[in-house]
This record gives sequence, C-alpha cells and structure tokens, in this order.
Amino acid sequence: MKISAHPLIVAAAFGLLGPAALADDDVGAELGGTWERADDGPPPADPLLDLGPSFEVIPVEDRVLVDVPAQGTLSWAREGELAARIELRVGDTTITRSLACEGDALQLTTVVDRDGQRLAWSSSYTRA
Repeated sequence: MKISAHPLIVAAAFGLLGPAALADDDVGAELGGTWERADDGPPPADPLLDLGPSFEVIPVEDRVLVDVPAQGTLSWAREGELAARIELRVGDTTITRSLACEGDALQLTTVVDRDGQRLAWSSSYTRA
C-alpha cells in the first residue's frame, strides 16, 4: 500500500517535528481577535462614530461578527481576508464602518451621513 503525504506531516508523525512546525506562520495577519484602541486621544463626540475602547472580531466564512461589549454583535461583510465593511441605516442616517488589518494593527474608519452632513472618524487598534 502506498500513502501520499506532505513531508512535514510525515516528519511530525515520526516525532521529528513538534506540532508548532505545522502551525500557520501568519497567525498575526488575520482580522479575527480582540482589539483595543491604540490612540491616546479622546473618543469622538458623536457616539455613532465610535465602537468603543475594545471589541472582538470573529471570522465566519464570508462574514465576520464584530462583538462590541456596549453595543452588541453585528455581522459584517468580508472584503478579502484582512478587511470587512458594514453599512447601517437608522431612519435617515447612514453609518458606514470599515476595518482594515495589517499584522497586529487594525484601522477602523466610520462615516456618518445625517441631515445632509457627513462626519468621518478613523481610529487605530492593536491586538489585546
């Protein structure tokens, strides 16, 4: 009987390599995880612009769940492996939020269109 397997799997099976050798090297380069605000400045005056000091991102297939302790959990659409976006409409107000991840840094950009005015705010987050 002939079995075909990747050389790293065979080496791990014989005890030549530990499980860490099979781990994904790009663990830090993903959107998922708990994020804390890195900015030292105060949050914006308009609470619609802010997600708070920390939140958790949970990847689920083509979507991500963003869990904000003070606001609940929402499903965002993925835009590739390292970005996500959501657009919310509350009455005549539109809130657009986007996340972009680069290693252990995450950029949150929020745009609020209300009563003909546009407010925008951006904040940086790091892994908790």
